[in-house]
Order: sequence, then C-alpha cells, then structure tokens
Amino acid sequence: MTSIGSRAPFGASGRRGFTLLEMAIVLFIAALLLVAVAMGLRYLSDRNTTDNLAYGLERVYEGAHAYVTRNFVQLSTARDPEVEGFEQPMQPTVAELKDARFLGHSASDEGYTGGHWRVRIEWANPDHCPGTACNLNLLVYLDRPVMREGRPALDLAAGAAHKAHAPAGFSSLAPHQGSLTGIQRSWSVPNPVPEQPPAVLGALHEFAAAGFSIHLPRSGALPMQGDLNMTDERGQAHSITGAKDLELSGDIKAKGDIKAKGMIVSRSGILSNTAIGAEGDITSAKSISADNNVYAGKDLYAGRLIIPAIIVTGSGTPCEVPGAIAQDKDGTVYVCSPVRHKPDTNSWEPLKPATGTMCGFGTVLGNELLATTVDKSTLCKGHNPAISCPVGYRQHLFYNGTAWTDIYVCIAE
Repeated sequence: MTSIGSRAPFGASGRRGFTLLEMAIVLFIAALLLVAVAMGLRYLSDRNTTDNLAYGLERVYEGAHAYVTRNFVQLSTARDPEVEGFEQPMQPTVAELKDARFLGHSASDEGYTGGHWRVRIEWANPDHCPGTACNLNLLVYLDRPVMREGRPALDLAAGAAHKAHAPAGFSSLAPHQGSLTGIQRSWSVPNPVPEQPPAVLGALHEFAAAGFSIHLPRSGALPMQGDLNMTDERGQAHSITGAKDLELSGDIKAKGDIKAKGMIVSRSGILSNTAIGAEGDITSAKSISADNNVYAGKDLYAGRLIIPAIIVTGSGTPCEVPGAIAQDKDGTVYVCSPVRHKPDTNSWEPLKPATGTMCGFGTVLGNELLATTVDKSTLCKGHNPAISCPVGYRQHLFYNGTAWTDIYVCIAE
C-alpha cells in the first residue's frame, strides 16, 4: 500500500484508457459532425449557384423583355411581305442587346454553371398572325443544362428562376419529345438543346417554378397543349398548384397534389397520387383518379372518378375536405360534411337520399363513381328514368358537402 505523500509507481497515474463504447460514441459524433459540415457546404454551394444563376437570368430576361416591348410591332409583322427593312432579329444575342442598350455593357452571356444565355422569340400562333394582333412568346434559356454531380439539377434551375422573380419553365426529368413542359400560353417550342440532358432554364410570361413542383402566381393561369406530367420513376412527391386555372389539352399527372383556386380542366385524364381539389369546376373527358380526396367547389364532370376505399368507422368520423367521398369496409358510401355549429370541423356522414332537382346521372359501384352529365336544360325531378340502377342499388343525388349536385348516383341499399 502506498503511504500518504509517496509517489505512485511509474505508469500508475490513476488514468484509464477509452473503452470501446466511448470510442464508438466519439467516432459516431465525429461522423455526424462531418455529415453536418458536408451538408452545410452543399447548401452553401447550391445557394451560391442559385444566386448567380438568378442574377444572370434576371438581367438577360429584363433586357430581352424590354427588347420585345420596344419592338413589338416590328417583331409581330416580321413576316409581312409589305414590311420592308426589318432589322430586328427574332433570336437576339446578349451582345446585340448590349449594343442596342437593352443590357448594360457589364452583362455577360456566360452562365454561371457553364454555357451561354440565349434568347428566342416566336409567334404564338404561326398560322394566324395578323399584324399587331399577333402574340409573341419569349424564352430565355441556357444552352447548357444546369447540372449537379453529373445529373440535371431541376431544383437549382427552377429555384434560380423563382429567386430572380422571372417566370420560368424547364424541360422534364426525362426527354419529353424534345419539348419544354409546364409552360403557359400553349408554348410548344422544341427543346433549344436537343439530345442533351434536361433541366434547361427558361423564362417567359407569368409562369414560375420552385423545386420540382409547379406553382402559378396569383395573376396567372396554365393553359397549354399536350400533357403536364410531374411524375418520375423515383416516386418523389411533385405537386401542381395553380393560383387560378389549370387547363390542358392532354393529361394532368402528379405524384403530389393537384390544386387550383379556379378550375381544373383536362381534355384527357387527371391523375394524382394524393389529392385533387379546386374551388371551381373539375372537368375531365376521361378519368379522374386520386389516392386521397377529390373536392370540387362547384361542378364535377368526369368520364370516370376513381377514389380509394377509405376505412370509415361510422358516422361522425373526422375528415378534412368537405365534399370528398369515401367508403367503409362494407361498401357504404360516405361524404365529408361540415358539422353544424362547429366552424372548420367536418365529419364523414352517410350519403343521403336525393331530394329536389336532378340534372345529371352517374353510377357508384364499389369504390368507383362513374359520372356523366346530361343537358342542364333538362329538368329532372324525383326518380330519373334515364338511370337504370343494378339490382340491389337505389338512386340518390350526390351531395358535395355543401349542396346537392347535378350528379345522380346509384348506391347499394
């Protein structure tokens, strides 16, 4: 035993080494710190890229917009044989915009991520362009896609346009017949960089994009030709949100929500992996399919409406979107209805029998609502002889949570 005041033997200072558990904890914390640092550096790098792209886009777009505004009459009548001496190019370069003083001399045509800024002006309706009644489309884009680690970076491209407050469009995740998608005013210009990876950054009119989703400003609508497809093989949730109207000649598809303050119109089909909602009409010539709620503030017209068989435990079960329909495990159809005297509160209630006027018809079989419309000038009261319900089904009028609609349905008794 060591006496008080004497030294401990050499090497017996009382310290102990790290245990394996303590070393593992230290290494784990160090790894977390390294990941955090890497993520922080990635964030700073992405923000720097977005800021520089936004700066370049904003300057070129403003100059090109001023160019189109100043020379609109000449640009819109450029193909008129009576117009002589037309010298305004339809694809002005940044150098030409600088020489004409639409851009400052410090402006550069070089993109921060490589490539060069290009400007393209086209007649919106090439077949009918009567003088000043002609509509022009303006597109500003990079001739080299925005990339990150060898892959197209749509989030950086769209984020830059959003930051620049410049309405924007970009090519789809996969080649989409060489065209830009999600562009307002039926823009169908071919991809300016054919056979190149997508993620071309562009700008025109009142369209804005953020991340992978499409968002429209308060003043804008989205009419376009062809399909609007925001789905991909990776299963990420892409949404389409319109502040006004969504109107397409083709399909509307999204992994996320499809919503509009106004109306949603597709001359083909509407498909959402979550919810579909509009304060106005929802119209589809073919099918409307959603994995969650379907809500129309006004009229709902569909060749076929497909909803999931949501498990409803009975009357009074809370729900979120008034007007949505669902079924319990026995097949009873419920509608999400506002609760009286309880603002902003809704519950699932059995679909009630129809009363009053009916001017449409459809069929509910299983979890599918097959809805079609008839001439609204036809006044239908009581039993609608135009409907032949299957055995075991009874006629009802569809209730959207606020009022009876003109959709007449057959419900299992």
